[in-house]
Amino acid sequence: MARPGRTPSTSLRRTAPAILVAAALLLVLAAAACGGSGGGAQTDAHQTAKATTNASASSSAASPSGPLKVKTVGEDAVTLHKRAPVSFTFHIVGGAPDQWVWRVRNYYGKQMSAGKGEPGATTASVRWDGTTPDGDPAEPGEYIVEVGPGFSPHMTTVGWIRLQVPVKAKVYTSLPAAGKKVALTFDDGGGATAWYWILHALRAGHAKGTFFPIGQYVGDYAHKEAGLTVDDDMAIGSHSWSHPEMTSLSDEQIRAQLQDTDDVWWNDFKASTVPYFRPPYGSYNDRVLKIAGEMGYSRIIMWDVDSNDWTNPGTDAIVHNVLSAVGDGSIIVLHTRGKAPKALPLIIQGLHKMGYEMVTLPELFKAAGVK
Repeated sequence: MARPGRTPSTSLRRTAPAILVAAALLLVLAAAACGGSGGGAQTDAHQTAKATTNASASSSAASPSGPLKVKTVGEDAVTLHKRAPVSFTFHIVGGAPDQWVWRVRNYYGKQMSAGKGEPGATTASVRWDGTTPDGDPAEPGEYIVEVGPGFSPHMTTVGWIRLQVPVKAKVYTSLPAAGKKVALTFDDGGGATAWYWILHALRAGHAKGTFFPIGQYVGDYAHKEAGLTVDDDMAIGSHSWSHPEMTSLSDEQIRAQLQDTDDVWWNDFKASTVPYFRPPYGSYNDRVLKIAGEMGYSRIIMWDVDSNDWTNPGTDAIVHNVLSAVGDGSIIVLHTRGKAPKALPLIIQGLHKMGYEMVTLPELFKAAGVK
């Protein structure tokens, strides 16, 4: 995601004295020499991960106008199966500036906690007690610990937390309270080329998507597309490891299907599918819901608009199936194969004309007021 840099002021009038123009030019040159930049959106988990990697390799002193240079002491990624305080300790290379801050946010940007760091510290730590700003227990999911001279855009990741605590799973087919927003969701991930072109269509159409690939594809030939998905700020969920009929499995097999899938995202991309799970074939029972909830999957995602693209009905039919059935807060199901890549640009164009914004599932839940 591109970040606009700071531009020099354009408030000088053409009739200003030459000395003021010269002074302005000197200020611009000085700013460029300091490497300052500002503005832009908050960094996501993977952009900040890259910043951490670069910072750890650097031995230069921390700059108050850029990211802090840090080296994490001990583990930088922790999985919690019960709510408990967690701390990350790190060295600030060259010493901390007079003012620096820390924050904990979830994977999709919502801030959980924040505070000020100790001025001039060489070694520091950040501790999070697992609660929200309101003092409520944090929901299952991924949380990112960041430090920096300001909250945006110069934040550097010092730790990741995967919170997989037991909750009650609830099934969602749509979220009408979200208004003129819909979620495009993509199952299976079986076609790497299709996955790539779907991502391309989403970018080109200024749309977002949520991907539910089978776990074995994430760690296999679709690995590159999985990385592009999280780098593009798309959302992810679990669709099991190998797409079995979940109701026919033993309790242990259900747990393995979910855990193996989340592990490959976590180990390869520092990303987590929790709390979103879509059962293969849309098939579940009370036992599947209970086990999924025990593993942190609080949101079982079904759909109210079926493109039927998996039956290969042709591009026009897929587009018609979506646009004729969509409504406020719809969850639309497509697949990363077949005619979906060809139909998607037309679907996006049609939804735009109907006044719909295509958002990720986390954004849809937020718009609907579901915490």
